[in-house]
Amino acid sequence: MLPSDQGLLCVTADQQFLVYSLECTDELLQLNLTKRLVGYNEEIVDMKFLGDDEKFLALATNLEQVWGCVFLSGN
Repeated sequence: MLPSDQGLLCVTADQQFLVYSLECTDELLQLNLTKRLVGYNEEIVDMKFLGDDEKFLALATNLEQVWGCVFLSGN
């Protein structure tokens, strides 16, 4: 848990940091992904902002995985 009700921080095996907001409704706990910090990429070869507002970032790395990042307000 993060301080001040900021959510739940999870770390994955491939070194991503995922921040979830917690919402309780009708005795159910709902987790909503609010931030994703991409972890280990070995080498970032290129990057490009995408979208009308340029709030998406595409990374070209020397890994097989494809990542898309969304910039959230406050970052």
